[in-house]
Formats: sequence, C-alpha cells, structure tokens
Amino acid sequence: MQTKQVNINKKDLSIYKKIIEAKKFVSTQIRRPYMITIIVLTFIILAVGMFFMNVFYERSTYFDANYNTHVTYFRTWAKVVADDKSILLYWYPPIVKLFVAISMPVAGYAIQITTQNRLSSPSTLGYIPVSILAYVAMLMIDQGKSWLVYVFGFIFSSFIILVNYILQRQKSSNRSFKPVLIGFAISATITAVGLVIAVSRPNILNRVTIWTGELPNVYEWLKLYISMPLILICLFAFLVLSPKLKIMQRDFALAKSLGIKVNLIFWVVTVLTAIVTIATVNITSPMILLGLIIPNIVRATFNKHEPLFVFFVSIVFSLALLEVSLFLSLNYRFGPNFLMAIVSAFVLVFIMRKHG
Repeated sequence: MQTKQVNINKKDLSIYKKIIEAKKFVSTQIRRPYMITIIVLTFIILAVGMFFMNVFYERSTYFDANYNTHVTYFRTWAKVVADDKSILLYWYPPIVKLFVAISMPVAGYAIQITTQNRLSSPSTLGYIPVSILAYVAMLMIDQGKSWLVYVFGFIFSSFIILVNYILQRQKSSNRSFKPVLIGFAISATITAVGLVIAVSRPNILNRVTIWTGELPNVYEWLKLYISMPLILICLFAFLVLSPKLKIMQRDFALAKSLGIKVNLIFWVVTVLTAIVTIATVNITSPMILLGLIIPNIVRATFNKHEPLFVFFVSIVFSLALLEVSLFLSLNYRFGPNFLMAIVSAFVLVFIMRKHG
C-alpha cells in the first residue's frame, strides 16, 4: 500500500515538474525579441481590424420583390459618411477609444512607479470615481454644459490628490496600500451616491449604470475637441518624464541621489492622471481598472519594466481590448466592464500572490 502511495506521489511530482518546465519554456519564448514583435504586431492588426469592424459591421436582413430573405453584414462607405450625423454615430465611438488607450494605461503605470505600488491606478486611487461623480453632477445641472465636467472634476480630483499625497508621505510599513484602501472607500461612497440618484432621478441616471459603469454619454465632437489636446499634452508629458520614471522604477534612493525631485514628479504625475481621467470620462464611459490591469499584464508577460516599453505595449494591448469590447457592446450588449472584471480578477490574484 505504501509503495503504491509513493508511486502516485512520484507521478504527481513528475507531472508538476513538467508543468513548471513548460511554463518556463513558454515564458522564455514569449520574452524573446522576435516573439514580442510578433505579439505586438498581432495586437496592432487586431486593434485596426476591430476599429473598422466597429465602423462598418452591421447585420441587416431585408426582403426582395420575391420575398426572398437576404442578409448583409457591412455598411457601405456611403452610409457611414452620408452626413454629419452618420459620421458622428459610426466614427465617434471607435475614435474615442483610441484616446482612452493612449492615456489611461500610461497614467496607470506612471502612478504605479511614483507610489511604488502595483495596485495603484486611476481607478483604485479614486480618480475615475470622482470623475464619474463630476459627470453625474453635470447631468443633474445641465446636460448641455459638458465643460462643467472639467470644473467639477478638477475640484473633486484636488481632494483625491491631497489625500493620496498625505498618505504617501506617512512613514509606515503599509503606507503603499493605504491610498488604495482610501480609493476603494471613495468608490464605494460614490457608488452609494449614484444609487440614490438612480433611484430618485431615473431620468438622469439609469440604475444599470451603477453596476456596469456605462454612463449616458452623448456623442459630441466638441467634447473630443476639448479632451483630445489635453490627453495628447499629458501623453507628451509622460513621455518626457519617462527617463526619470525609469530610474525611479529601479531605485528611489538612486533617483534621489541623482538629484531627481521625486516629490515633484509625484505631484506632476498625479495632476496629469487627474487631467486624463476627467478628459476620458467626458468623452466615453470609463473602462474600470484599465490603468491597473494592462501595465501589470505587460510587465508580467514580458518581464520588462522600462516605462517607454510598458507605455507602448500597454497602448497597443489597451486599444485592441477597447475595440473588441466596443464591438461586443454594440452588437451583443456585452458590457465592457464585465469583460474587464473577469480579466482583473486573475491579475489581482497574481499581484496579491506576488506581494504575499
């Protein structure tokens, strides 16, 4: 009996070793330069393909003179550019996803570096919740005054920036997790406020919005014209900061010894994060945890932590994910944040296991 048990244990151990060896082999192959190039190019093709699918794809059924059924799957070029209304309806949604992709994951990784915490992101630190609150406040006052989102957003975000800075300055062993916990508390509070508004003012906010995060976002080119330069300026600023962020990512003490003003960088990154969050929420419904999940996936998959690399690959991955989620939302009513929640669960478990 004991011999049989030993044989079973040896067999289980052998299977486990094979799994570990296979995992190491796959990890090694994925991290080779040519494989990274292939993967990135694949996601670029996917993102571009899904962009045009979101513009042109439409399943339609019609009957001819003989009552024969015909099915078409694509809109014509003439239809998608017929007039200003058509251009806005078909082109606006996939275009705004591009600006979300070039902003949120970049801000997410930058703030992870400055806070020295892989759980930091615009979502977990409270920037997205307060931006959503600013958008809801605009809806309650006047839906035609979209500039109010920026006013309320900057006011609410100032409070978040101050709280995060105070917590970051504290000299305690678990200080890196305090801002995240505060962010979750703020998110819960704002969700409760949103639920009250949804119940009392259903014409302003649908109850489903509380759980899906999909805001009643009216397509307006004016919003994009305002948010686009803000996002591009912030992206440029993040790229300029990337050499300093690279040193800070490796060693904060080294960064300070080289004369890098880490506190100033912290303030700049938090302000830039607040700006891009407000700008993206005003043009489209936010993708919750995008700035947390994508940078961590890139770092874990390729074992590379250089800001420029993580920025670029995160943008590509995010754009592909956003365009795919938009396609599912438009054609199958599958909420994009449900998709992100599924991915987030696995990534958060991985992060917590690493910290543990």
